[in-house]
Amino acid sequence: MSCNVLNDLVQLLSYNDFISLHACSVKSVGGFNSPVILSLANVPPGVTATLYPTTVTPPANGQINATLSIAPYTLTVEPLRVYTLSIIGASGSTTQSDALEIVETNPPSGNTISIISFTFYPSTITVQAGSTVIWINIDPVTHTVTSSTGVWDSGDLPTGQSFSYTFNTIGTYNYHDKYSNFAGKIIVTP
Repeated sequence: MSCNVLNDLVQLLSYNDFISLHACSVKSVGGFNSPVILSLANVPPGVTATLYPTTVTPPANGQINATLSIAPYTLTVEPLRVYTLSIIGASGSTTQSDALEIVETNPPSGNTISIISFTFYPSTITVQAGSTVIWINIDPVTHTVTSSTGVWDSGDLPTGQSFSYTFNTIGTYNYHDKYSNFAGKIIVTP
């Protein structure tokens, strides 16, 4: 009997300033399908992390998901904080754990826009003429930053890549991701 617990903690289900949700997979190996009790360790002070449900039973040779929520996700006093959570699965005398590195950052500030959970965040910003806006793709899929009027096109932005554009002319600039068609707006003032 064996149980692989939480091998892939990578699917970010939703995001806002206060919480992140991750899909945690419990996989059956060799027909294992007994209840697995999930728990967390190494949660740092000031962070609330929960798993739901806390007991899961994977189907024989299949998998089942639990949801890991972490809060506060972006409300740190430091610009960046990294810590490692331990997720533990126990069934009978078998215990396995997996580590999940969490990188907390403050919400984008100034002229920086994050691409996360198939949205531009923030979706609208106001800048002065001559300002440069930077978009950073945090999503696990490729996106674009494409002007609705053809003024610019970032081309493909894989995960972790950024694109910048300098706005020299006053006006309102609408843009979108040409793959998923979510949209944003830049307002340029004198």
